[in-house]
Amino acid sequence: MSVNEELEERIEHAKEPFERMVAVSMATIAALLAIVSVAGHILTTDELLAQQKASDQWAYYQAKAIRRYESDIARDVLAALSAGQSGVQNFGEVFLEIGIVLASLAILTKRKDVWYISMLSSAGGLATAATALFIR
Repeated sequence: MSVNEELEERIEHAKEPFERMVAVSMATIAALLAIVSVAGHILTTDELLAQQKASDQWAYYQAKAIRRYESDIARDVLAALSAGQSGVQNFGEVFLEIGIVLASLAILTKRKDVWYISMLSSAGGLATAATALFIR
């Protein structure tokens, strides 16, 4: 079959209404696919941004709560010192509380050095409390 004959045959087939209708529907479906795909990407991006914003808000809330707790501890320590309380065992509690706060910070920041400091603070609190018990 020559090239001219093949071209003529294809032209005849292209004139059929069914093929033309299928070709138009394929083009329409392809355009709809592109629209749906872009819309899906936009919605996914918006959802990721909303999740990141919620995560940032939660981290901000946690940081404020930890700072408030640390401020309460410092206030209690200073109040105990200014009131002239002689209970050395109270300082043991303070060091243990600081150890708990630092351990929670170590979990949030995933830093081992903060955890080591929390362990040192806790050990200091235990030593202080034990000393107070043995002195009495």
